[in-house]
Amino acid sequence: MESATRDGRALRYIDTASRAGDGQTGGDQPTLVFVHGWSCDHHSFDYQLEHFARSYRVIAPDLRGHGASDPAPSYEISDFAEEVMWLCAQLQLDRPVLIGHSMGGMVVVEAAAAYPDAVRAAVVLDSPVTDFPGMRAGVEGQLALFAGPNRLSEGAPYLRNVLFGPYDDERRANSIADAMLATPPEVAVPSLASVIEWPERRRLLECDQPILCVHVAAGGPTDPTPLAKDRPNVYVAQTFGSGHFIQIEVADQVNAMIERFLSTLPAVQTTA
Repeated sequence: MESATRDGRALRYIDTASRAGDGQTGGDQPTLVFVHGWSCDHHSFDYQLEHFARSYRVIAPDLRGHGASDPAPSYEISDFAEEVMWLCAQLQLDRPVLIGHSMGGMVVVEAAAAYPDAVRAAVVLDSPVTDFPGMRAGVEGQLALFAGPNRLSEGAPYLRNVLFGPYDDERRANSIADAMLATPPEVAVPSLASVIEWPERRRLLECDQPILCVHVAAGGPTDPTPLAKDRPNVYVAQTFGSGHFIQIEVADQVNAMIERFLSTLPAVQTTA
């Protein structure tokens, strides 16, 4: 992994431009920046890194306090978004496309709205970017579990039950849930709290760039259709046959949707 230092902290990231022959872009081809979700790291996008690095420069950071990156003083959605854009500036990326899963989708929406001239477009993968009845209570229950004494004994079963569906690979689901528990509670708890407290639940409406939102269940907490119905720049799509980790369990569907979305962006030519 590469490393960037900010205020004495290491922010670690994958950059396919450092691999000879990989991720070469041409013309107005965008760089793709993949932003993982809560208590995950860049490995959430292993299938996308392998696929898109054939044709694009791909960046995949470990967010502050997650994976190999150093902890930081705060873990608000705006903090994550600002730091992702700081990294983009450090790497001199010209209006990248941001792609985020779950909490990472909230991060890329925040970044696209807050930095409109620096973000070309965004892709949101099964992310609760809108208000949804009952969602706050559900996340508050999850927060109580992960802030309490039963985090290690009950956390993994909880995650397997909530985040994975009947079609998902059981061994992989167990592995992901166990890995998520490795995120220290002093990072996991405030990061999860930020999902509840993010005040910009209508931030999607402030984005003028093309935004693709891919969700797993129609009418669920990650389906922005009602909010985005009058926004011609927001495209909504649905996957089939997986739980929350759509970029892993149905990577072929997700990759194809992202490829098609990229092909529709002005002055972008895909070669994959």
